[in-house]
Amino acid sequence: MSKDRDKADEQRYVLGIHPVEELLQTNASSIKTLYLAPEPRRDGLKAIADKGRAAGLQIVTETMQQLDKRAAGTRHQGAVALTAAFPYADLDAVLKTLKDKEIATVVLLDSVQDPHNTGAIIRSACAFGVDLVVLPKDRAAPITPQVERAAAGTTSRIPIARVVNLKRAMETLKDQGFWIAGAGTRDGVALDKFEFANKTALVIGAEGDGMRAGIEAALDHVVTIPISERAESLNASTAAAVILYERSRKQR
Repeated sequence: MSKDRDKADEQRYVLGIHPVEELLQTNASSIKTLYLAPEPRRDGLKAIADKGRAAGLQIVTETMQQLDKRAAGTRHQGAVALTAAFPYADLDAVLKTLKDKEIATVVLLDSVQDPHNTGAIIRSACAFGVDLVVLPKDRAAPITPQVERAAAGTTSRIPIARVVNLKRAMETLKDQGFWIAGAGTRDGVALDKFEFANKTALVIGAEGDGMRAGIEAALDHVVTIPISERAESLNASTAAAVILYERSRKQR
C-alpha cells in the first residue's frame, strides 16, 4: 500500500458549513486543521472560526481557489476541516446495544454507489430514528466529503458500520431477531399494507439495477411503494425516505 493510501486511510476532509459545525460540536478533538476563507462574512463561517479558536484548533486562512483544490470539486462554502478517518461503527458492538430494545430499525445499502444517494439516505435514517446504517466495502460509496455534505452533517449522529459481506451481516441481524425487508418495485407487499416487525432491517438497492440476486433471495419480505404509472420508479434515497417515514409513523 502506498504512503498516499496510508495517509488517506488516516485522515479526511469534511466540507461545508453544516458538516464542519457538526464536527466541531460532536468531535472537535479529531480536527487537525481548519481551513477557512479569508475574512469570513457569513455568520456560519464566523461561528466556525470562533468555535475553532475556543477549542484551540489550528486555523489556516486560504483563498477560495486553494479551498476548491482541497475540496476536489465538492462545494465547501469556505469551510474545510482536516480530521481523522471516518469512525465506522462495529456491527456486533452496535447490535449488542440493540439486543434488549423492543423496537429497532437498521438500514442496509446494497450497491448504492452514488454519494448523494448514500448521504441522503443517511440523513433520512437519522431523521426517522434508525438505529444503524450498514454499508458494504465493495460496490458502495464509503463515507466521503460528498456523502457527508449530502447527509448535512448527520453522519456523526447515527452509527454507520462498514462490512465485507452484506449477506453475512443480514444473517447476523436475523440471528438477533430482525426481519429483513427489501425495497422493491414489484412482487411485494404495498407499503400502506405492510406490517413492520418490531425489529426491522430495510435493504435499499441501487437505483436502476436494484438489489443483487443473492441479497434479494435472502430477504424475508419485499415492500413496494405504490406510485403513478407516469413514473417507473423512485430513486434510492427517495424510496428510503418514504419507507422510513411510514415505518416511523406506524411505530408512533
